[in-house]
Amino acid sequence: MLPTHHDTPKGAVTLRLADTEDIPHLVELNTKCFPAMAEENVVWTRGHLAAHQKVFPEGQIVAEVDGNLVGAVASLIVSLGNDPYRSHTYSGITDGGYFHNHDPEGDTLYGADVYVDPEIRGMGIGAVLYEARRELCRKLNLKRILAGGRLHGYKAYAADMRPEEYIRAVETGTIKDLVLSFQLREGFVVRKTLKNYITDPNSKNNASLIEWLNPDYVPVDDDTRKVRVAC
Repeated sequence: MLPTHHDTPKGAVTLRLADTEDIPHLVELNTKCFPAMAEENVVWTRGHLAAHQKVFPEGQIVAEVDGNLVGAVASLIVSLGNDPYRSHTYSGITDGGYFHNHDPEGDTLYGADVYVDPEIRGMGIGAVLYEARRELCRKLNLKRILAGGRLHGYKAYAADMRPEEYIRAVETGTIKDLVLSFQLREGFVVRKTLKNYITDPNSKNNASLIEWLNPDYVPVDDDTRKVRVAC
């Protein structure tokens, strides 16, 4: 249960749930982490972050070092039915970034964002945040974590490789990708390529659909699920 404290080779990291006072700092940090996407206006606004905290506070986690906010994850729960690997866009799966489609009765934790201050990358903060997300998945007995991982370095190879070829090269270690290589080390596997996923010059709008299956998941009998009734 948050807050928690974690020792890394380069110092201590504290994880806690995000609160309203964090919002302006998160806007600034998100823009700092994704400058190319900021130019396309595809970063969190105060309205987005306030909505996240309202609809699913447990899924919004921040990391601090010496009291300074240095990283965060944003997540929501979705229900993808019989085809969890179907193609989708970032805007579609996150309801325009506001998470109003968050479904407490869903079976999939969707990783909408992970970001760490680029000035202190390599400290292990990303790994700690990913583990916090896995712990949340276990705690809520969700079947999986899914996310669309931007192909961060694809722009440099786009003239010679299709996105699928780039992903395969990263999987085999031929190419190192800042995002996907890390996700693979964190135990995720690639399920497919998502085209036109998000407006991002570095990835040419491509992403890899990645999955982590919860080894502790216990199937829920449909008869025991809650049913919403409208009167």
